[in-house]
Amino acid sequence: VAAGMPTSLRGGRGLHDSVHRTVRRFSEQTGTDATIDCDDDETLAIGDQQLQVVILRITQESLANIRGHAFAHNVEVTVMRMRDEPEDDRIVVTITDDGAGFDVDAQERERRDGCRAPGHGYGLTDMRRRVDRFGGTLRIDSAPGSGTTVQASLPVHGSNAASDDDGIMRGARSEVATSGTIQVATSDATSGVAIDEVLHGRGSR
Repeated sequence: VAAGMPTSLRGGRGLHDSVHRTVRRFSEQTGTDATIDCDDDETLAIGDQQLQVVILRITQESLANIRGHAFAHNVEVTVMRMRDEPEDDRIVVTITDDGAGFDVDAQERERRDGCRAPGHGYGLTDMRRRVDRFGGTLRIDSAPGSGTTVQASLPVHGSNAASDDDGIMRGARSEVATSGTIQVATSDATSGVAIDEVLHGRGSR
């Protein structure tokens, strides 16, 4: 898991700090007004490194979708631990934007029929895959012109799921210029997020 761990989770950083760093960087890079409401690290001490990776990746992928498609002015990110019952211990991640929105049913039909345009809807597919691996649920509320809310609810328990970042860099290729600049082309938003995280951690652009 360590090899595929997001840079922002390395070095002993907790989930609270990692989410804040991710959202803050998104806001700085896009000029979007982004607010964060995230439980502290003591509350989010779930003892499952892979689940922490999933939570951060869902946040990153949602922000990548907003950056690429939503043209939003405002974004709200919340990460909360819900423990209403002893047997119902969950982390709930919610990302809301006021951007362009989309037809959820139409995109689901495209996904089911295998007729999506290149790069269209793959970020949501990756999020579904991640959430399914941990027995969670993913809800997407959106409509054209009405913004989007993505909410993932993930149970807190030990998981035998394979490393969530297996194949995360698929479809990516890089060329290093003589100046040392790294140019990257990716086939989906997920790879782009992962590569951006690596490059940011190394101080490259």
